[in-house]
Amino acid sequence: MKLRLQTYSPVHIGSGNSLSAMDYVIEGTHYYRVTTTQFVDFLLSYNPSLVDLFSDWIIEQASLMEDLKYRRKAKEINQREKKDLNHQLSRAQQETNLRSFCKTHELESYFIKYLKSKAEDGEIVRHQLQSNRLNYNKGQVQEILSNSQKQFYIPGSSIKGAIRTALLFHAYMTH
Repeated sequence: MKLRLQTYSPVHIGSGNSLSAMDYVIEGTHYYRVTTTQFVDFLLSYNPSLVDLFSDWIIEQASLMEDLKYRRKAKEINQREKKDLNHQLSRAQQETNLRSFCKTHELESYFIKYLKSKAEDGEIVRHQLQSNRLNYNKGQVQEILSNSQKQFYIPGSSIKGAIRTALLFHAYMTH
């Protein structure tokens, strides 16, 4: 028996992995899951000297974020200063992504072409988004559960739990 389910609201079943803004790129209505190794391969194919610049940039960004975290923990700062440091840290975390590095070094259009090409070859995971409201990386996101072919799915235990909950609710409401 084949069963087709249709959701009426967004569904998210996480894999348990958190992705930082360095792990994905959103371009138009597509989400690309990019590993650091894949990005370094891009840099090597475009200009090998960029790998050292990328490494230095990551160290700078990490140092900046650690400094902001340290300053935020200082006891002598007031709430306004703490709020300002939180804002700076949030901004630094959002700006520490592959696309920002590419923009800084005028590589963005080449990187997007690379992503599209590698996604067509199946070397980089690409998923269609439901809308194009997300035109930039949001920072940390929770990865969705996917199968070995990198397709999203809802495990049977979740479906069974949803059906069980619906049946219990129905039984409760009828008695």
